Amino acid sequence: MILEKNNVIHLNDLKIINNLIIDKKVPFVFQNNAVPIFKKKDFYFEHCIIERKEKIKDQDRYQSIHYKNFLRVFSYIFSKFKIKEAEIYRAAINLTVNNSAKKCSIHYDHDYEHKQILIYLNDADKKSKTVILNKKNKKLKEVTPKKNKGILFDYLPHYHFFPTKGYRLVLVITFKEKEN
Repeated sequence: MILEKNNVIHLNDLKIINNLIIDKKVPFVFQNNAVPIFKKKDFYFEHCIIERKEKIKDQDRYQSIHYKNFLRVFSYIFSKFKIKEAEIYRAAINLTVNNSAKKCSIHYDHDYEHKQILIYLNDADKKSKTVILNKKNKKLKEVTPKKNKGILFDYLPHYHFFPTKGYRLVLVITFKEKEN
């Protein structure tokens, strides 16, 4: 399943998030590899909101001082995709720039079943697309970045192209839907 929607973040919240980033109230950390297991030199910057569940103890997973505001935003995003309740595995804002790599490696965000939502926070270089593949690595969907566009997809391999100009800002949420 792949779902694409526009206006997935309430406009007031989108403005707040963008102002936090522009006003440098959201710190970004240098990450040497877009997909660490491949050790490729394709760096990016990350603002970790909720750390990966496999990496850190539950009580310490909230990494952003703004996490409570983001949790409210996540609730709105989930409602847009008709997700009633979810366990979040990871949430971060990824900032990619032209780093001389064309694209990141094909990957899954975790080595266990999950769903994920990607939300573009800016109108990035149209060439910095996200490509979602099937289990045999055949292209299912290519998504061009557009501010406030969201993509929900199942546990599928994917990759993205790095921008050749400007920057690409993406909110990433990985999760499992809770059953009622």
